[in-house]
Amino acid sequence: QRQMCIRDRWYQTICLQLLVDLLNFLRTEQRPAIRKQTLSLLGLLGALDPYKHRTNLGQIDSKGTDSAPLIPTNQDEDKDKEVTTSEMLVASSAMAMEDFYPAVAISTLMRIIRDPTLSQHHTSVVQAVTFIFKSLGIKAVPYIAQVIPSMMTVIRTSDNAFRDFLFGQLGSLIGIVKQHIRNYLDDIFILIKEFWTADSPLQSTIIMLVEAIAIALGSEFKVYLAGLMPHILRVLTHDASRDKQVTHKMLSALINFGATLDDYIHLVLPPMVKLFDSPEVPWSVRKGSLEAIDKLSDTLDFSHYAGRIIHPLVRCIDNSPDLRPAGMDCLAAIVLQ
Repeated sequence: QRQMCIRDRWYQTICLQLLVDLLNFLRTEQRPAIRKQTLSLLGLLGALDPYKHRTNLGQIDSKGTDSAPLIPTNQDEDKDKEVTTSEMLVASSAMAMEDFYPAVAISTLMRIIRDPTLSQHHTSVVQAVTFIFKSLGIKAVPYIAQVIPSMMTVIRTSDNAFRDFLFGQLGSLIGIVKQHIRNYLDDIFILIKEFWTADSPLQSTIIMLVEAIAIALGSEFKVYLAGLMPHILRVLTHDASRDKQVTHKMLSALINFGATLDDYIHLVLPPMVKLFDSPEVPWSVRKGSLEAIDKLSDTLDFSHYAGRIIHPLVRCIDNSPDLRPAGMDCLAAIVLQ
């Protein structure tokens, strides 16, 4: 059996080299009679499976057939190396047909989104990809490698309006694939820090994206908080948006950060207290700050900071009747601790 295996490998190598030589010969030979004989010889050798041939040449990763990706992951590949639909169909015996259809669809959609001349279709493409991911659920995980890098590339090159839409869709995709997004988080956070500036109109959407990542990762999110803390504190202390809408989004996100904020209580708590204690802050933001402290008390220990919270809280309850219900809930939570 070993000799037969070695002989088969040797035979395959010889046949592959012969095939390559004949195809090259057919491209370069100008004499019609010789070209005709070459074509006859190729016919005698039998039909060529284009997918297997390109796999043997190393242009396609044969391991990809286990989980979707008969789709090339390298965006810089030449177009003539892209896997065609017919080639994917040839190899579909290695995958279920219900996996084959989304593979073809996503391959085509990613080809469109990488083409700047088709920018008028990019919104529809992203919506289609999100719909496919929602339909597949956890089965969409094998397609992350094709979708996320392309989306990040388009985010960098698009205008602010479309970039805002893309950040929102990216958050939706992360909500679907959850912790499976890990391998791309370093690049995603580089992108977030690049566009999360003080005067950026994208702040609210970026905060929602960060919130989606925090929910997806759970306790693993703590690793990334150190790099985000300067942006979070800038929003809580220097937000210049209308009615402090960005601050309101940030307070909602902090609730979902939960126990990962444990090492940063001393940083986030003072500006949160200042928000509900200041009569100049919009009512909705003051209430949001009280509710955030109340809900965070379920997972964080505020007992060492009770003095910093209770005295401003009493002032708030005394001077702001509209905030008394939320203030009393927050006070009860602190007393309970």
